[in-house]
Amino acid sequence: ADMEGDARGGCRTLPLQFGVTRAAWMISPAFVVPFLMIPIGAWAGILTGHFWLLQALGVVQGAHVLCWMPNVREAVLPWLATNYLGAVHVPLNTAYRGNLLQHAIALSDARVLVVHAGLVDRLREIATAQLLHVVVIGGVAPELPPALTAHDGGVLAGPARAEPLRPVEPWDANYI
Repeated sequence: ADMEGDARGGCRTLPLQFGVTRAAWMISPAFVVPFLMIPIGAWAGILTGHFWLLQALGVVQGAHVLCWMPNVREAVLPWLATNYLGAVHVPLNTAYRGNLLQHAIALSDARVLVVHAGLVDRLREIATAQLLHVVVIGGVAPELPPALTAHDGGVLAGPARAEPLRPVEPWDANYI
């Protein structure tokens, strides 16, 4: 920032108002959730474990990953990990039940579902099409249909920095 030039010109820029360090913090990319602002860089360590969990479940670039979560902080991590991997994030409406839920799952072409523990019971009522893995976040998974394997939403250990198989390009689909 050209603080001297800004001051001479009478500009009231963020570095002049708050100092360089605080201004840099204020303009850095961040997620803002109620009562909390988390810089993008702070997510890197957390994100690596979710990346490895999805990769261990067979998620590759271009694959679809269903995410059936309410609007909570924990819903951001699977979304970022899916996109970092180069896979496609497919959110589901938490109000879905019965035939509508069954149809949405079948259309998704996803083999992995990241779900909040409070929603898992609804899976027992339906055919789950091609789903193989259910990653449960926010609690313990109740009993699932035999075709599905439950996984704890906790993170798996992996290298300090995980990398996708190839660089994710701007033209890669990342959300539907």
